[in-house]
Amino acid sequence: MKPITMVRIYLTEAEKKLAPLLKYLHDDSQVLGVTVLRGISGFGKSGKIHSAHLIDLSFDLPVIVEFFDTPTKIDHILLQLQTLIEPGHLVHWSAPAGSAEIYTTATSGEEKWYVQAASFKDEALAQNLVQKIKDNHIATEAHIVQSSNGWYAVRLPPQSEQEKVRQQHQQLRDVLRINGIIKKLN
Repeated sequence: MKPITMVRIYLTEAEKKLAPLLKYLHDDSQVLGVTVLRGISGFGKSGKIHSAHLIDLSFDLPVIVEFFDTPTKIDHILLQLQTLIEPGHLVHWSAPAGSAEIYTTATSGEEKWYVQAASFKDEALAQNLVQKIKDNHIATEAHIVQSSNGWYAVRLPPQSEQEKVRQQHQQLRDVLRINGIIKKLN
């Protein structure tokens, strides 16, 4: 899996920094992906609570901007953002990327299988199942793979030993009452 660096920036709508930031990330930096989240409530170092109310439309709500790319590219971007973003309003961390890649093809001549535990329209439900799989020691890791139609599949890592895959499949049934399916990599 290729490493990526995730970045999260905390802003408020009133700061008017979102548009220039997005322009920089999209046009100049061309990062791999950006998501903007608008909060319904929050507070910062001032202690003032910013909230959305049904009666009025607040234009000073919290905004979170998340984006990712290669560590080298993010290092360059972080240097550029020092003038735009206040200290303490930006966090970043390394993360593995490409967990979906391990489910695409097996190595030439090698047969591998994996268990697809379930698929969800809601990513939070998929994350919950991943945690249950780990907590119940069915597998030490599980991946969430998003399909092109927006579903989140929870899959256990592929293995060459078909019997181990069958055991994991049975544990899902016995412990979590989930009738997952066994799939073969092509």
